[in-house]
Amino acid sequence: MSNINLIYFIEMNNAATLKGSMGPTLQGSAGPTLQGSVGTLKQEYLASLDDKETIAYNIAKGLMGTLFTLEKSNHYLEWLDARKKP
Repeated sequence: MSNINLIYFIEMNNAATLKGSMGPTLQGSAGPTLQGSVGTLKQEYLASLDDKETIAYNIAKGLMGTLFTLEKSNHYLEWLDARKKP
């Protein structure tokens, strides 16, 4: 079994990451934000993730803890680039 499949299996058996759970959350994102601000972009990005991407996000966030920075992740940066292009 490859490492990715093993991690996927472990996460699928973790009740917090199953569909219907609360999903990814932003800590410290209370209150309204300005349109286009980093907090709003994070919320839009997290809302755009499909089930597998949400699981991958939760794995990265869980394994890396405070070292994980969404704004520096490859997928987030690709999403930002695609969003800027007409």
